[in-house]
Amino acid sequence: MLLQAVRPGGFDPNLLARTLSATDTVLDLDEDGARLAAQDGAHAGTGLRLRYGPAPRLAIIGAAHIAQHLAPIMRMLGYDVTVIDPRRQFATPERFPGATIDTRWPDEALDAWQPDAASAVVALTHDPKLDDPALMAALRSPAFYIAALGSRKTHAARLERLGQPASLRRRSCAFMARRASASAPPRRRRSPYRSPRN
Repeated sequence: MLLQAVRPGGFDPNLLARTLSATDTVLDLDEDGARLAAQDGAHAGTGLRLRYGPAPRLAIIGAAHIAQHLAPIMRMLGYDVTVIDPRRQFATPERFPGATIDTRWPDEALDAWQPDAASAVVALTHDPKLDDPALMAALRSPAFYIAALGSRKTHAARLERLGQPASLRRRSCAFMARRASASAPPRRRRSPYRSPRN
């Protein structure tokens, strides 16, 4: 937590640099902005308290077209985005401006990236050679969100390949069924003004 007194002159211009060097701690910045020290949580009623923790991270496996839309959305939401794809013709800075590009195989890249509790991993290639190693590495990590694109049939086959327990299969298939029904196009209704076809 960061604690800084609110005063007519505004915030200390060096606040951001100081805060970034001391993330995920409780800090006290006095009224003249000259002191930044660890604080035990007690504060006067004239302060502003904000939390500055590490930014959440997203690893996108596969530099596919859908990834080109997902990456900027997640960056706008405050995520540090890394696109992982060994196919160098797809994983380029021109296609993913502002994202980190990693052209190693997904399992190697994720081992180096080290997903933590503030990390999400999304597999979008539809290619088991790329998706499966990434998902296996992600499932061994504390990542808070792990997802893969695919139909119920594709997902069931993926779970078999990954050797996931039956409980995960049931939960995953139930989720996939909800997702598939929610994204299905609405059925066309027959207009009440049309006569039925013969």
